[in-house]
Amino acid sequence: MREPAVADGGLKLAEAIEKKPELLGKLAEAALADAQKMDGDLGKTIRLDVKHHAYLILSQQLPANSELARDFFSKETDPQKQMEALAGCFPAAGTFGPEVSLGYSGKVVPSHLKKVNLGNGRSATCCLMTTGKWHALDGHLMWIMFHDAKTNTFSYAAFGTGKHPMPIVDTLNPILGGAMMNTVAKRLSVLLDKASTLEGMTPEKMRNVIKAADSTLDDQSQALRVFDAFAVPISAYREEVGGNTVATPITQ
Repeated sequence: MREPAVADGGLKLAEAIEKKPELLGKLAEAALADAQKMDGDLGKTIRLDVKHHAYLILSQQLPANSELARDFFSKETDPQKQMEALAGCFPAAGTFGPEVSLGYSGKVVPSHLKKVNLGNGRSATCCLMTTGKWHALDGHLMWIMFHDAKTNTFSYAAFGTGKHPMPIVDTLNPILGGAMMNTVAKRLSVLLDKASTLEGMTPEKMRNVIKAADSTLDDQSQALRVFDAFAVPISAYREEVGGNTVATPITQ
């Protein structure tokens, strides 16, 4: 049976930010402070509420000091373009639209897309991703990219809530999800640093740029690509039994 208080935690955060964008300010301060302390490759996952499957994923603080990066994070850049680029950096590729396809095992529906000026040279772009019928996970995940123009850095944070029909998935997801999303953020950072443009960036071109710049990141990406393929049976199981949180793509 669906548990609204569990499944809709991410939605409630998105709605709160919609009404009071300044709420992102405190989260930004905490996320950027934590990001500065990280030395590892897999980011950080904080379990906020084990019982209700709420967690926060934080990436490392990443460089954004190239001309392409400065343009990408400028206030004139469409926030959808920013999220399109982030989705495209999934190891098994991703596309952004009324329904977002993330690799082999996941399709999510985006909503509450917003760019917020946090003051003092900082900004945030956020978008709520809700699992569709086909996804290995179950629930809401708020994607947030924080940018600091003074230090030319950015970091990624994601707040997730949900309840999967296969309980073991909720146990593993914060760990594996943290590795996946930190890798996605690092791939974006490399592209912004090394590529001349993101226009026409195919998965093949993307891998060539990343492999030339950071072979360890490429190896990590390929391992997660395989993991994504192994998650397909879980997506099929959830599609068959039904999920607690299933969004329908907005097509108008």
